[in-house]
Amino acid sequence: MLELPAYGLEFEREVWRDVNYKGEKIGKKRVDFIIEDVMVEIKAEATIDNVDVVQTLSYLKASELQVGLLLNFGGKSLGIKRLIQT
Repeated sequence: MLELPAYGLEFEREVWRDVNYKGEKIGKKRVDFIIEDVMVEIKAEATIDNVDVVQTLSYLKASELQVGLLLNFGGKSLGIKRLIQT
């Protein structure tokens, strides 16, 4: 958290975003971080499962952001997936 402002990056932590469907607000979801215009979801699991990817993609679509990073700190090495909402 200290490094982001040191690099001049704007960020928010544990952000509640509106969920929109066909232009109407239908609820809210909490995302771990938004850094600039990138959603960052953090996991601590043995591996990144398909359900994690689907969840992050649905958060992207619902929040109307285009790019997301899914980071997993639970495996033997850091797992990173870059996701694009189409």
